[in-house]
Amino acid sequence: MFLSDLSIKRPVFATVLMLALVTLGVFSYRRLAIDMFPDIEIPVLSIITQYPGASPETVEREVTKKLEQAVNPISGVKHVYSTSREGLSTVIVEFNLEVKINDAAQDARSKISAIRNDLPAGIQEPVIQKLDIGGMAIVSLAVRSPEMTSRELTTLVDRKVKRRIENLPGVGKVDLVGESKREVAVDLDPSRLDALGLGVDEVVAGLAGENVNTPLGRLDRGGQEMPVRVSGKPREVSGFRSMVVASRGGVPIALGEIAEVRDTVEEQRKLALVNGVPAVAIDVFKQSKANTVGVVEAVTKEIEKLRGELPPSVEIQLVRDGSVMIKESVHDVTTTLIIGALLTVFIVFLFLNSWRSTVITGLTLPISVISSFIVMYFLGMTLNVMTLMALSLAIGLLIDDAIVVRENIVRHLEEGKDHMTAARVGTAEIGLAVLATTMSIVAVFVPVAFMKGIMGRFFFQFGITVAFAVLVSLFVSFTLDPMLSSRWVDPDVERLGKRHAVARALDRFNEWFDRTADRYKGLIAWALDHRKAVLAFATAAFFAGIGLFGTLESEFMANPDQAEFQVKFKTAPDASFEETRGRMEAVLAELKKMPEVRHTYASIGAGDMGTVRDARVYVKLVDKSERTKHAKVLASEARGRISGIAGIIPSVEMQSDEFAEKPVMVSIRGEEIPLLKQYAAELKRAVYGIPGIVDVETTLELDLPEYRLVVDRERAADARLSTPAIARTVGALVGGQAVTTYEDEEGEAVDVRVRLPLEMRRDVGQIGDLRIAVPGGRGGAPALVPLSELVKAERATTPSEISRRDLSREVLLTANLDGLPLGTAAQKIKEAAAKIDMAPGYQVFFPGEAERMEESFGYMAEALLLAVVFVYLILAAQFESFIDPLSIMLSLPLSIVGMAGMLALTRDTLSIMSLIGLILLMGLVTKNAILLVDYTKVLRKQGMERREALITAGRTRLRPILMTTLAMIFGMLPLALGLGQGAEMRAPLGRAVIGGLITSTILTLLVVPVVYALFDDFALFLHRRWAKANALERDAHGQTGKAAAKAAGAALLLLALLVPGPAGAAGAAGASESARARTVLTLDDALRIAQEKNRDVAKARAYQSWVRGKYVEERAGALPTVAATGSLGRSWDGTYAALTDGLFPSGQTVKTAGVSLTQTLFAWGKVGAAVRAAKDGIASAEDQLEHYRQAAVRDVTEAFHDVLLARRLEAIARETLEHRERQLEEAEKRHVLGTATDYDVLAARVARDNQRPEALRTASGGLVALDRLRLVLAEESREIDVEGTLEAEVAELPSFEEAVATALEKRPDLSGLVRNAAIYRQLVRIRNADDKPRLDLRGSAGWQWFDAGVVSASGKVWGAGLYLSFPFFDGLATRGRVAQARSDLTRAELDLAQARDGIHVEVRTALDRARVAAEIVKALSGNVAQARRLLEMSETGRELGVKTRLEVDDALLNARAAEANLARAKRDYLVALADLRYAQGTL
Repeated sequence: MFLSDLSIKRPVFATVLMLALVTLGVFSYRRLAIDMFPDIEIPVLSIITQYPGASPETVEREVTKKLEQAVNPISGVKHVYSTSREGLSTVIVEFNLEVKINDAAQDARSKISAIRNDLPAGIQEPVIQKLDIGGMAIVSLAVRSPEMTSRELTTLVDRKVKRRIENLPGVGKVDLVGESKREVAVDLDPSRLDALGLGVDEVVAGLAGENVNTPLGRLDRGGQEMPVRVSGKPREVSGFRSMVVASRGGVPIALGEIAEVRDTVEEQRKLALVNGVPAVAIDVFKQSKANTVGVVEAVTKEIEKLRGELPPSVEIQLVRDGSVMIKESVHDVTTTLIIGALLTVFIVFLFLNSWRSTVITGLTLPISVISSFIVMYFLGMTLNVMTLMALSLAIGLLIDDAIVVRENIVRHLEEGKDHMTAARVGTAEIGLAVLATTMSIVAVFVPVAFMKGIMGRFFFQFGITVAFAVLVSLFVSFTLDPMLSSRWVDPDVERLGKRHAVARALDRFNEWFDRTADRYKGLIAWALDHRKAVLAFATAAFFAGIGLFGTLESEFMANPDQAEFQVKFKTAPDASFEETRGRMEAVLAELKKMPEVRHTYASIGAGDMGTVRDARVYVKLVDKSERTKHAKVLASEARGRISGIAGIIPSVEMQSDEFAEKPVMVSIRGEEIPLLKQYAAELKRAVYGIPGIVDVETTLELDLPEYRLVVDRERAADARLSTPAIARTVGALVGGQAVTTYEDEEGEAVDVRVRLPLEMRRDVGQIGDLRIAVPGGRGGAPALVPLSELVKAERATTPSEISRRDLSREVLLTANLDGLPLGTAAQKIKEAAAKIDMAPGYQVFFPGEAERMEESFGYMAEALLLAVVFVYLILAAQFESFIDPLSIMLSLPLSIVGMAGMLALTRDTLSIMSLIGLILLMGLVTKNAILLVDYTKVLRKQGMERREALITAGRTRLRPILMTTLAMIFGMLPLALGLGQGAEMRAPLGRAVIGGLITSTILTLLVVPVVYALFDDFALFLHRRWAKANALERDAHGQTGKAAAKAAGAALLLLALLVPGPAGAAGAAGASESARARTVLTLDDALRIAQEKNRDVAKARAYQSWVRGKYVEERAGALPTVAATGSLGRSWDGTYAALTDGLFPSGQTVKTAGVSLTQTLFAWGKVGAAVRAAKDGIASAEDQLEHYRQAAVRDVTEAFHDVLLARRLEAIARETLEHRERQLEEAEKRHVLGTATDYDVLAARVARDNQRPEALRTASGGLVALDRLRLVLAEESREIDVEGTLEAEVAELPSFEEAVATALEKRPDLSGLVRNAAIYRQLVRIRNADDKPRLDLRGSAGWQWFDAGVVSASGKVWGAGLYLSFPFFDGLATRGRVAQARSDLTRAELDLAQARDGIHVEVRTALDRARVAAEIVKALSGNVAQARRLLEMSETGRELGVKTRLEVDDALLNARAAEANLARAKRDYLVALADLRYAQGTL
């Protein structure tokens, strides 16, 4: 093979390639970010709108529906979900995956802005943001202080801690939970308002109008300028009491007369508890695509800095760290990878019994793994669980190729070949088989990388990483392995000399294996003799696997033990904040009884969608090693403990982020809420009876009680009040209204809220007693009317939340699972839902995780089918047969029984990970069959009989088959054992692969030889039938002739249907010509295009760029080289301690770091000569570019004038044909009149017909000339035409001496040869300096640390010096290189002299052609006019009867020939002129 032969011949080259891969991989690894999973952008938008005080139905009607209708028409919308709660509207817009989320967000903002005036005035601005699952809260902090009030602590956290964290790189958002923000409360006294006749609107307007700081302008005085402003805002909160807000009877009314002003905090609606103790919690969210581990580390470091800056009583506690699971999972996968690699290398050593072979084979692992970081870095991947799992999965794959290659080389060595021959022959013999196995694996993982849907994005990094690593391992196996095998002599192959104990044990193992392999030959022979029994056994195993496969339960993804879970619960719809807090304390008390709980972090009302009835408890467990129960078991125990707490609807979930959702989701869609409630209740009752489904909850289950104030519009109209006016007044009194702000001591804005005191807004009767000011009282003062006279209070209920999906209402049933897989749960719920009799228009759907699981399983099936097809195509290409791959592909179904059996044995489910294992098996199990079939075909080509070839191939390939299979099994073993953090999710993949490999290998070793023999017999049967058919055809050739004619006709008909014939093609071409517009070019246009697109010119430009780079490279030799170095070494020598009785320690650790500089001071002119040669090279490249440019101009000029000439000849032929047509018409007319005979008519017709071929030939010549012009212009894909004439004035030509002198001065190719000679002169100087002295300056500085146990030291180290080297004898190598350089210089000078001589001849030839062409043009210019005059005279004479038809024809031919000759002469002159200028170098 080319790669292996090249590596064996050039070992340093192969080594450098490996070092380059490793170097790039190491540098790429250092730049990779660490995360839990791949960062996937899911195109989902959330639109959150707060509508304080509004009921869910009002929110749905006034806000949600309008937002849905606005965003639904946006291009690419897949689904629109919404939830309407009390005072909160949440609209989720899901787009197709290919939609750019930033563009979609901009469209959504535009749509919502267009309907903003249609939304209620009381809503807050809709918040539109990308729903980023990667931007979740990764750190939660708790700040507590026993000496500070809640307000003081909130102020400290908000203004110092929060802002410091927000400024950290990678932090996207920081939310506070449980804060107590400062607020100025203005509690109105209704009785005082009534007494003074004041309305709430008047107080609000007065307060907002008085509390202002307004600029008035500026005062200019001379050179000074001073601004003037009104300062109406008080400096202290007490200043609000004296603020005048209204007047009655000319008497001002201060705010303190009608209200109590308090400096307090906002009404508490959120709470954070850490281990049950109140605190101000900080949730830190990372930016999208930010490094989770890096952000957490930055936050942790900033906390340490803040601890020293905050008061001593303030404590900051880290209650949730999202990076712990990531770091532990990555560490676990890395450990799995290393252990798998060691076990794999052990298998190699076990079978080959040679540490050299083990090293040669094992080098594939680090090179392939490290090289994989290159593609990860350049494709923007991260070090996450998926990419590292891909590498750990690939450990067994990466060494497969090296094992097979090395084993085959060792086999040839054992047969007596030398190392060089064995390496070359062994690699070439097995190369194609190894290539096929590797391509099969790549063909399996490429479809995985390009699956559709979210899982396709998720597994993209997985598939690409495995595919690239496997390809690198193939490259290493074809380069480094044969090179080392040819150069590194392995004495262990001989098994001679004294052998140590391990070697003897391994020898005995290999002897036992050889005996077993010999017995395997008999097993193959038995299988070939009992083919029906073997096939029956294989068929039974396959169907048993299918049956076992069908018994497996399914789920989306196994839940790993993350040492944490989350408890969510909702309180009653009418529960207050205090009620929810009381239930929270009861939940925390139950959780505190569990010894496995490390700490808890509880919150009420957290997040953008949280209300006072939504509570959440994050439970952090002790480490996995400190407990005996799995996190799922502890979560189930917690569920049992809190289920007895009254007044809550609990949900215990394994995921702890805000995007967590229950695995079971059932959607019932319709329009009528009562019917939706009824169907949901029936389904809920049915689901309650299914064991394993817990925490069942529906969205419309509990209604929210409320009071509705119904306005009496007639009375309100009599009082000249509108409904909005009543709503504003009551809203300000009951709900409160932030009417203005107060600037505190630090310049921060504090809300000033106007509302009734708490004791006056406890009952609806108190609201009815309120008086509203109406216009029209005595003296123009407003009159006061009790609210109860204008409105009627009604008690009603409204749904606690209303869910919608795709513009229709839905009720959502959600539930958690306790020991029941998702697939089984979904199937049972479907059966229960089918029993509910629903009205038309109401349907049941399964969104959420069940929908994603079903979708992903479908995409997995597509990827599996595509992988099988790809594998078949690769094998067909490998074996040049469509039948042989079938015997190999039969090993694919044999892996199902092992996979299903292993999953059933370990009680795993059918999940995404186990299906990935199944797809991987499609590429793995073919490997064994490929090795068997490939070697069988090799032996048969050598003349061996089929049966013997199968038996011999099985015996020979048994060792590499078992080696690669065991290497894969042992490499996957740490993954399958599921040890470490989060390993439960990954373990099914390893178990599926191991089970499938075991059974497929065992069955393949027996079944594949049998199936190969059967298919070979089938192929022979087909060949015999074909030969028999041919013999019958030869015997009955007459009958066969007719049949063949029919067959040929059928074949031609089929061909006509598949491939357009000439007529169709012509028609298509004509249609295309009419449809496409041609580009008309002048000569200048054509020359410009040629200089831009001509391929020779483009190559010259590329060469010029290369030469410039070479100049930069050579110039670097004159500049200093600076490098940074570092090392860490640990050595151990036990003899030190033994010899010195422990005086000197045995271990030493040395660390160094430094910077080195190297500068060449004197190199005998070598560097300068190289730079000068590079400069000459740049000039030579420019000359070459100019030469190709002039050549392109010459070629384009010639081709352009060829087109013009062809057009002129076509016009002459067309004119002649038209003339013949006129002659025929005149002859026919005269024949009718009796003045012409039949001979005259026939002669005219024959002359006309003879002219038509000439017209066709000239037209074809025009197309050919145009095609040639397109080719020269490199414009084959564009339709072009030309515009111009052949007219040219004959100019005076230069003399030969002038032309030669110009050519010697201007020719760029001659100048380039001069530059080349100069380059070779510099190369002679460089070679002369090879054995001359050289002086370099070298210096270094750094730091070194030495530790030898009892003795350690560190300090600076530096060094500088001049280094002189003088290679005074190099075996006369320099003399040889100088001779070669001088020979090259001589050749260059001879080429230059030869070119100068050739220029004389070239100029002479071009000048002569131009002179001859000019003379011909002059001679023919007058002849054309005479020929046309002669034609006119002959036609006139013919009409008068004095000239014959032959005389007219002769005149016509002479005229057309004269025109054609003149056109050719002009073309020749213009082309000759261009050739002359090209010869002179002036074109």
